[in-house]
Amino acid sequence: MKSAKKHEIAKMQKAFNAIKNNKKYLVEATEILDGLNSELPNESSERTHDPALAT
Repeated sequence: MKSAKKHEIAKMQKAFNAIKNNKKYLVEATEILDGLNSELPNESSERTHDPALAT
């Protein structure tokens, strides 16, 4: 019984660590995308004058 409980705890710890790592990579990817986005030219004024996008 104790062995099964230890096994369950180990599985939960492994899952928690995987979630933590995924969150870390998500934060890093978001920072990279934000940086790349800020380097793009601002197209908002061009979009408002595009007849195909006008509503």
